[in-house]
Amino acid sequence: MNENIGPTGNWEHDFVQAQFQGRLVYRRKLYPARYRRALRVAFDARADADYTPRQTTRREAQNLLQIARDIVISVEERLRDGS
Repeated sequence: MNENIGPTGNWEHDFVQAQFQGRLVYRRKLYPARYRRALRVAFDARADADYTPRQTTRREAQNLLQIARDIVISVEERLRDGS
């Protein structure tokens, strides 16, 4: 399934996040509103864990993992249904 989204250059993180939240969640309402900021939050948490002394707590990691699982399940369902 193709949502007719493509970059003019590379698939950078900012582009993917903006298109997912802007087009697929907010405008087209193809995914629940709770996913609107999910990719940015996960990316920021990963950057903090990689590049700052702050450690990610177990609870934060579990929450991010659950959000990621939920998004993957939603995308798989959408692909399976072909809608």
